[in-house]
Amino acid sequence: MHRASPYGGALRRRAPLLAAALGIAALLSGTQSPLAGGPSRRLPGRIPKSPPFVAGFPIPFPRPSDYRARQGSVVPIDLGKESGPGLVVSLSAGLVTLLRPDATGVFQPADGWPRTFEDRPQPAYPLGAPGVGDLDGDGIPEIVTCVVSGNLQRQNFLYAFHADGSDLKGWPVEILHDGEGYYSCSPAGVLLADLDGDGRPEVVRGMNQGEVQAFSADGLPLPGWPFQLGLDSFGRPRGLNADLAAADLDGDGADEVIVTESGFLPRLVAVPADRHRPPVFLQILPSLVERQAPVVGDLNGDGHLEIVQSTLPFTGDMLPVLPYADGRATGRTGSGRSAPDSRGSAGTDPVPPFAAAEMIVLRADGSPAAGWPRTLASGGPWGAVLADLDGDGHPEILQQDGGLLYAFDATGGVVSGFPQRLHRDFLRSQAIEESPWLATDLDGDRKMELIQARSDLYAGFSYLRLFGLRGTGQPVPGFPFEVEGLLAASPPVAVDLNRDGVQDLVMLTTAGPSGPWSLVAWDLGARGHGRL
Repeated sequence: MHRASPYGGALRRRAPLLAAALGIAALLSGTQSPLAGGPSRRLPGRIPKSPPFVAGFPIPFPRPSDYRARQGSVVPIDLGKESGPGLVVSLSAGLVTLLRPDATGVFQPADGWPRTFEDRPQPAYPLGAPGVGDLDGDGIPEIVTCVVSGNLQRQNFLYAFHADGSDLKGWPVEILHDGEGYYSCSPAGVLLADLDGDGRPEVVRGMNQGEVQAFSADGLPLPGWPFQLGLDSFGRPRGLNADLAAADLDGDGADEVIVTESGFLPRLVAVPADRHRPPVFLQILPSLVERQAPVVGDLNGDGHLEIVQSTLPFTGDMLPVLPYADGRATGRTGSGRSAPDSRGSAGTDPVPPFAAAEMIVLRADGSPAAGWPRTLASGGPWGAVLADLDGDGHPEILQQDGGLLYAFDATGGVVSGFPQRLHRDFLRSQAIEESPWLATDLDGDRKMELIQARSDLYAGFSYLRLFGLRGTGQPVPGFPFEVEGLLAASPPVAVDLNRDGVQDLVMLTTAGPSGPWSLVAWDLGARGHGRL
């Protein structure tokens, strides 16, 4: 059966890459090694066989040969009961496309897709995961993405697309910056949040110079925005690499935007939509943040929200603690934490040569919750995940700490069955990349399962391994499974693509570190893979 290219006419100019991409299905079928001429390093009987693919997958996408990142993103979209689930795929090759099932159930680009950005200064490509939500109130979600354009003189544009691929009225908009230096959308994604309490989302985007932009559904900047954190204690602007969060912390019906900057002694701040009001709180975290995003939930069922933030350990030379540009300063408390100095002057104590990784839980006003923080040994590459593991209606806190996965209750206690050590790890590796943990109900029994993708590169060999745990910490039958020759190019998402009542695992992959992309979807409900 002929498959329409997700690239449209642009595909013809990349025929050699397409030829490589079309070989992925055969390579993944097990009939040959994905590494031409390379022997298999899999230990027989040790790793379960991977499940079959959903019909029509994998879907190939050519990849450019320049410096653009290997990572892309996949975001599920609900197109309604008649149309079923869809997939928004964003690639640094310079396209965003919407895939939906055709009359035979095979996923194809929807009419009006893909959207490319060839009219912009090149290279022009989406950065960060798109946001999906109903901006115009018609009941059908829109897709919002940031496109960076140009090289030395970079421009940044926010696009908002209807499900038919057309531009929403008032979009795209260029994100302008008054300051100097390199200015770009951050690697974090677009956030859609109801900042004014009218029941419809606004568009929020983090930028690299400690700045958060916010726009109405018609593309106009919100009054008082952008929000700027200003220079850090060392006189530099910070990046916002971690995803933003939003929640109604003060109960007024409108969401606040929760921002964590990256680097050492980062600031965690909750920003109200009404920029005439001061931040709900501002905390200076005691260690290091890279892409550990804040998450928000009612942990103990008291009707009040908590904010969960994890950090990484910091090891370095003794550095002075300098005041922030707005007059705040960091001092040292008896617990060894950083905190605003109420005297308004710089603290005199030095930063210690080692600051431990921590799990921090704050009340909605920024005060510490009882039982927290908890010290971590080495932290994890991503932030915490909230999931109700035991079905009591209250979420537990999941956090990776090196080779362990912890689950904490609301008071900081370790949940029974945790921590779990991830067995069958790679024996030798030059580089391992780990995706964020995904908490999802795979089989519709209203119990959470936990999924993580790990990529390994060693001596020219590439491996992709999928781990699955029950909420009790026990392995999900059929997991972990491994595919040789591939590396993860996006976090996995769970979508019931074939409507069999069991979630399927979908993610972007690449054939090794420099090969073409393929969108894969494993059919977890297929007979013979193993029951959940």
